[in-house]
Amino acid sequence: MGIIFLGGIIWKRANRYGAIAAIIMSLLTYFVSNYLSQGELMLVYKWKPAPFGLAMLSGFFVFWLVSILTKPEDKEKNEAFFDNMRRKSDANHTDKDGKKPLASETGDDLLLLDLPGWLHKSRWSDFFKRYREDIAGFILSWIVVGALILLAWGILQI
Repeated sequence: MGIIFLGGIIWKRANRYGAIAAIIMSLLTYFVSNYLSQGELMLVYKWKPAPFGLAMLSGFFVFWLVSILTKPEDKEKNEAFFDNMRRKSDANHTDKDGKKPLASETGDDLLLLDLPGWLHKSRWSDFFKRYREDIAGFILSWIVVGALILLAWGILQI
């Protein structure tokens, strides 16, 4: 599911056919690779990194390949979807065009949505202003993780 979720929100060319093919290929790869290593077919296998990694890689590849080889999604719906993701969902007012304001105007833009544009110059203009909330959340999460590690270390010292 992570393959289609991540691919669907950062790649505009992704489509439903690639998503379905990725799910099928990932599941098949996972179960076949586990069956070959275990020698028996089971519903749930003990987690091992190799079959999981192989399933993820094959799923991403098939997602990309099938999305490229099949008809793209409707352009208007696709653009509306990505435009909607760039807007504030919790805004109390709308712009002159009747849409909610862009998240980049208030520092609430999402880094993940701009992942494909890392090399574009426009991505880096007003970087800290546009991604203020994501950056603050990232720093705060590291502080919390550090505090939890210090707390665990302190408990182990007792």
